[in-house]
Amino acid sequence: MTVSTVSNEAIRELIKDIKVQFWIGLQFNNGGCTDVSSALRGYEWTAGDNLTDFINWRSDETVCAPRCVSVSSDLQWTERPCDDVTDGFLCENSYDSVCDALTPPDTDATVHYKIPQGLEGEGVLSLPPGSIVTGSPSGLRYICAPETGWLQAPWPCEVDNGGCEHQCVERTRIEHLCACPPGHALRSSNNVTCAVATNDPCLALDCDHTCMVASDGVACSCRDGYELAEDGRECRDIDDCLDKRMCPDMLCANTIGGFECNCPAGFHKDKGGGGGTCVDVDECLVWPCEHACSNTEGSYTCSCFDKYIQRSDDHTKCKLHCDKAECPAECDINTQDDCKCPDGFIRDERKTGIFCVDINECDTNYCEIGCKNTFGGYECYCPLGFELFDNFFCRIYDTDYDPTDAPVVVVTPTSNYTDVTSAVTPGGLLGIIVCIVFMILLLVFLVHRISKRRSTWKTSSEHKYESEDMQDLQQVTTQKYTTKSSFAHRDLKQDT
Repeated sequence: MTVSTVSNEAIRELIKDIKVQFWIGLQFNNGGCTDVSSALRGYEWTAGDNLTDFINWRSDETVCAPRCVSVSSDLQWTERPCDDVTDGFLCENSYDSVCDALTPPDTDATVHYKIPQGLEGEGVLSLPPGSIVTGSPSGLRYICAPETGWLQAPWPCEVDNGGCEHQCVERTRIEHLCACPPGHALRSSNNVTCAVATNDPCLALDCDHTCMVASDGVACSCRDGYELAEDGRECRDIDDCLDKRMCPDMLCANTIGGFECNCPAGFHKDKGGGGGTCVDVDECLVWPCEHACSNTEGSYTCSCFDKYIQRSDDHTKCKLHCDKAECPAECDINTQDDCKCPDGFIRDERKTGIFCVDINECDTNYCEIGCKNTFGGYECYCPLGFELFDNFFCRIYDTDYDPTDAPVVVVTPTSNYTDVTSAVTPGGLLGIIVCIVFMILLLVFLVHRISKRRSTWKTSSEHKYESEDMQDLQQVTTQKYTTKSSFAHRDLKQDT
């Protein structure tokens, strides 16, 4: 607050004759020391200014530490540590209209004031709108209404229960009544408080909520948000949301005895506009995306940097991506050995650098029947008349399969080849065993046939070769013999 001559007089009236200490909103935290030659000595009001036309310092000493200022019933300003405990704060508020103090009615000796900020007391000069005055001993109650001044209870039920002690009932938009619980009746002196009734006609009605006594008789009534059932006694909840005027441009949620106006997902209530409208929430302020975030009306979208795509299981996360057979590896600029490849790719170190090469998962039988390799993954598929299940197997749709009614081939992509385990059906295993046995028998038969034929070829060849050898030996023997005789004849002749 900013203390002026007028406000100082108001403070005097508020705290006179009581021993209290209240903060008045002056703070010194500028470093250095206070300047006692200036009006506020370097202190500032919590509102951010240093204007005043009134001062009342208790001491003229210079202070060289953070301090705050309090005021007591003698209205002197005391410099003290800001963490001291006081009796509260003195705050200044501005209102377009106020109500003068209410003169007690003839039936009352005093009146008690209570302002919306919660302060209570007597002997107040003026009060802000919403202040309530209660007379004693009558119990009459009044409220300070903007522009119109003091209104006697019961007033509209939306404000402090209409001033009623128990329940306020709105009969029309301009007529409001107070009601009491069974066994009690309104005091005729004020029409807001309840007293025990000696002959209460409401006891026989056994009302669910309250009983109203009027000149034409008694009747049960219900609290706001409820309606009286056909039996005239029970109260049932009203679905207030059936009335589209309750929450214009908002979502209406019915509650027991009332309703709530809420905003759809991605919006919140505009507190600055009184909470009656919904404004978009900028989700990107809390950075929900791993890479880039773009706010939209009622929602947001995530996107990924170059060489990355969104994960299928979480759109806020990103993963490495390569859309061809090989791509350069994503390496740390500070540590070239720290390189990463997308799922379904293998690292390949070359002289020209480190690359990520696509793995052909179809070479390792990752599908029972049909397999299509993709960059970074693979797809299993089945022929017409079959359906894919468990991302691997193929099974017939039904026994009455008609090729003309064959469904579209089911294709299931897989992003990580290491997540799929090869498997064989029992029928497939039996077929493999039968095939192996057949191949073994065929192999034994072929070996037997080949061995028999080789034996026949050997016998025939031996006879052929024996005949040929004998002829050769005879020729060689004859040739040698003739030659030797000739040489012997010549030798003998020479000797002679």
